[in-house]
Amino acid sequence: MNVYSEILKLSEEGRSAAMATVISKAGSGPGTEGARCLIAGERVVFGSVGGGMVEAEACGTAARVVSSGRPMTLSFNLKGGHAAEAGMLCGGEMTIFLEPAAPVSPSCRPLFEKLKDISSGNLRGVLLTVIDEEKWQPGGPVPKMLIEHTGAATGSLGPCGGIVLAGGLDDLLSANRPEVRYVKDEAGNSISFFIEPIIRRHVLYVFGGGHVSRALASVAGSVDFDVVVMDDRPAYSKAQDFPMASRVLCVPFDNVLDSLNINEASYLVIATRGHMHDMEVLMQALRTDAGYIGMVGSSRKRDEIFRRLVEAGFTEDDFARVHTPVGIDIGAETPAEIAVSITAEIIRARADGPEKRKVI
Repeated sequence: MNVYSEILKLSEEGRSAAMATVISKAGSGPGTEGARCLIAGERVVFGSVGGGMVEAEACGTAARVVSSGRPMTLSFNLKGGHAAEAGMLCGGEMTIFLEPAAPVSPSCRPLFEKLKDISSGNLRGVLLTVIDEEKWQPGGPVPKMLIEHTGAATGSLGPCGGIVLAGGLDDLLSANRPEVRYVKDEAGNSISFFIEPIIRRHVLYVFGGGHVSRALASVAGSVDFDVVVMDDRPAYSKAQDFPMASRVLCVPFDNVLDSLNINEASYLVIATRGHMHDMEVLMQALRTDAGYIGMVGSSRKRDEIFRRLVEAGFTEDDFARVHTPVGIDIGAETPAEIAVSITAEIIRARADGPEKRKVI
């Protein structure tokens, strides 16, 4: 689930919405470049740009953007007396780009459908959005384009396209952070656009559909992990029990990882109903490049499973990759508390990993 799937959903329901995106930030402050939220009916219905005064003003302006069909740029100075009076003591500056998002025009639907499927993990490239307000035509095509790493493009930048793309695809595709860029047309007029790299989505694979897994799917899904849950029992692999998961699969645990795209942006949490299933999944996990491997259970269970894995040829270096008992030690006891501790640990792993959190 991401903001584009939510936009399409709202559009199908006949609702209007605006999307707010942090396009620049200097100094300390809420949100980061690329953070975004979806606003419908003057309230945030998905995501966040940091809350507080920033989000409140974006919500108050959203209706004007939707009715006019034109975007607006909102600038915030989060220092000085006015910011202090509003309770914003961050001390930085930030700029929000607020654009009409729903209903989705027919010309923009293919682009949003493509962006909706980022969770597949196969989409990599950059998303370009022209942020000059006068370049947006009410009712016209949205000046937004996705360029995949293969060079394939979806969407259009309108009359600005030739100028923005004149520097070549290599320069655009080499972007490694969200940022505002500027180019000039033949007359010397400046055109500004926001470029966002699309990296592999951080996917949390949860093996087991019990109480801890249900709580974990909810908590991790709320902090921008794409959650996939698997269990070999139909009663424990029902999609309605995991509303924050993008996929819920009923599959046997033997060779369960063979059909999954496991890479450094993959996070695996093993929480099956028994030691043997845990060991089966862990053996497979240790043969992958997963960025995080965690296993629910006691130290005694860990030691017994590791002892058996030594007999199967695994080493201490392999075991060093496994977080078990899983989660940060906060004295967690209930499934919800355990889910919070696990999510905190995988957030830390994501922040420290080679591929930082996704920007779309």
